[in-house]
Amino acid sequence: LFLLFSFIFLFNFSRLRIMESSKFKRRVAFYEGDGATQNLICSLQITGDTSLKMFDNNIGCSNDEARSMKVYNIEAGWYLTVWDSGYVDFYDDYNEFMITKTITHGYVLSGFENWGENAYGWQRLLNYNGLNGKVSFFEAKKSTVFWKSPRIVLKEGNFGTQDRVCISIKAYGTSNTFYNYDMRSESGCTNDEARSMILYNIPKGTVIELYDSGTRSQSDDYYVFLARKDLECYRVDTFEKTFSNDYAKGTYFEHNGLDGKVTWVRVRPP
Repeated sequence: LFLLFSFIFLFNFSRLRIMESSKFKRRVAFYEGDGATQNLICSLQITGDTSLKMFDNNIGCSNDEARSMKVYNIEAGWYLTVWDSGYVDFYDDYNEFMITKTITHGYVLSGFENWGENAYGWQRLLNYNGLNGKVSFFEAKKSTVFWKSPRIVLKEGNFGTQDRVCISIKAYGTSNTFYNYDMRSESGCTNDEARSMILYNIPKGTVIELYDSGTRSQSDDYYVFLARKDLECYRVDTFEKTFSNDYAKGTYFEHNGLDGKVTWVRVRPP
């Protein structure tokens, strides 16, 4: 009887150790509702760089269902990205969670249409027509998916929302040289549409100017943005508000409104 008791004890203790050790594996869990509520869609272990299609029956997930995610035991330096498209597509919605502080327990990302800093890193969103409940592709990598070269994306809505007005503006070139982009003739751009912009990998000292006038007249509305630090990903929500912080400074010179009326963009690399 003693030997039987000892065997049962040791078996249960070993099983407990196995269960406990599994808690320390990198893992993400997707949920049907906001804030990790409603049904669990699937739970995925992250052992290395991972790319998964949510509609792949082999992984047990459901396509176009996930609205939130819970993250377990993932170190700083990882990037978790969800995509609307079934593959890496920079012309559809995607959200990247850049982990800057190691997560040692379950941390909830309440949704995939959020932007900004949280307790364990940054969520960066490229929004087109919504991502919550539309996730088709997931990646976990040790490097960002965002553009490596300096780039400016103009958006039709405020807060980086709605359609892309222009995606071809490059924010690099010869130092202290102005590069001009006329929205009326620039390929892939639309005149009198932009209301906000998203900046990628903008070096410290870069100056971006946006004008209502097609001749860059300062007698009409214009906006001047200065990067005070290297900006991996930064959003300007409106061109009609002056602001200043540790990362950047934006100055609005008002006449009769600039949002939705941008005709000329000028960029000066540092």
